[in-house]
Amino acid sequence: MDNVASVACWMRPEPHKPEESECCGSGCVPCVFDVYEQEMSKWREEVVGGGRHVLASCTRSCLSPLEFRHCELVKIKQESHDTWRYAFRIPHDGSLNLKMGQHIVLRAVLNGDCIVKSYTPVSPLEAKGYFEVIIKLYETGLMSRCIKTWQVGRTAEWKGPFGDFPYVPNKYKHVGMLAAGTGITPLYQVARGIVNNEEDETFIRLIYACRTAKEVLLKEELDQLAEFWNFRVVYALSQDPGVDQISRYGDIVVHGRITAALVSTEMPPSVSGTITLVCGTSSFNKDMIIFLRSMGYIDSMYFKF
Repeated sequence: MDNVASVACWMRPEPHKPEESECCGSGCVPCVFDVYEQEMSKWREEVVGGGRHVLASCTRSCLSPLEFRHCELVKIKQESHDTWRYAFRIPHDGSLNLKMGQHIVLRAVLNGDCIVKSYTPVSPLEAKGYFEVIIKLYETGLMSRCIKTWQVGRTAEWKGPFGDFPYVPNKYKHVGMLAAGTGITPLYQVARGIVNNEEDETFIRLIYACRTAKEVLLKEELDQLAEFWNFRVVYALSQDPGVDQISRYGDIVVHGRITAALVSTEMPPSVSGTITLVCGTSSFNKDMIIFLRSMGYIDSMYFKF
């Protein structure tokens, strides 16, 4: 086979324009449509240039922000009564090449309809050969209905990474975090990235809201972070009568929902060098931002995932 034919065999197909439903609506920079335009430009260069960029594109992440790719499910672990951890294999000891605060998108088909949803990997950013996501399953959720059928050995379609959280080591003196339920996943990813960087001296203060102690996700991982000098977590349990169930291990626990007073006490003040990250349900995010603004926060001082 001559060189021209070899290039033609390995030339990637024209990028597929994303569906409107593939945009997560979170204001990602770049958005999936921005990525599409960038990839179209690269694809045109490949076509005109006879495949000069083909080799480079083969060495990219195992996933692509442009197209969905199949990944094999290798492990399922129950985290709580309705939440599970799923591990997927990355071929050839590859990596997702995630940056701090980025997420990936899952696609499934139910009764002929395409469903997409975003998830933040909880595996280390530098993990090779695998990645993990934590997913809460809802009784009436369309994606949940698809995921409930998953078994080890099957494949799922993933695309990404997406998202651009503007974090630079030591850019902020204090990083506050307000999480509810599975909203802990992107904040945990950021916190781990900070504490694992020996040159980053940023202080982290997290308030994590759950209904009960049994619903606290990533507890072992958060315990490990709590061993670092610059990380502190407060658990707010809204429906747990047995607070001692978790506090006996030395954790800081408050009974009830997160209040403006608690946010004012635990989150960093509204001064230069401060940012607070928020991730939860829409109503949770709205309430937390109201609390932060009452402390004097302006838009540049908080970031909503």
